[in-house]
Amino acid sequence: MTENLSLLRLASNIGEIYHTSPPTFGSWLAGILLKAEEGSVMMEFIIRQEMCNPVGALHGGVIAAMLDEVAGVTVYSLGHSNYHTSVNLVVDFFAPSLVGHRVKARGKVIKRGKKISHLHAELTHSETGRLLAHASTNVIWIDKEIDHANQ
Repeated sequence: MTENLSLLRLASNIGEIYHTSPPTFGSWLAGILLKAEEGSVMMEFIIRQEMCNPVGALHGGVIAAMLDEVAGVTVYSLGHSNYHTSVNLVVDFFAPSLVGHRVKARGKVIKRGKKISHLHAELTHSETGRLLAHASTNVIWIDKEIDHANQ
C-alpha cells in the first residue's frame, strides 16, 4: 500500500489557513483546517464583509463555495493520484450567518467510486452548532496528475 501524500500534507497544516500553490479561489476563502482524516475534513471560516450580501448576511454563493471547498479538500484527502472536478453541487440553505461569525464546514465521502465519488458537506455556526446549509456533490477524477512535490 502506498503512502497517502495528500493526507500527510493536510495533517501538517492542521490549525492553519488551507492554501494551494499557486493560490486559488479557496485561498481567498481562507478556511482554517481543523481536522483531516481519509474521507473526512473539517474547516472553519471567519465571515468577512466582502463575503456578504447588502444586508450583511453571508452570500449564498459564498456558502456554496465553502461547501464546495471542504468537499474538494475531502476528496483530496483520499490520496488519489489525479485531480478531480465537480459534476454537480446541490445546496440547501437553512439559516443566515453574519459578519464576524465563525462557521464550520464538514465534508465526508459517502461513496468512493473508480470514476465518480459522492460527498456530503454541511455548514454550521461554530458557537451554536446551528445548521446553516448542507450540500451533496459528485466529483469525477480527471486526467491530470497531482504533483505533490510542488504543492
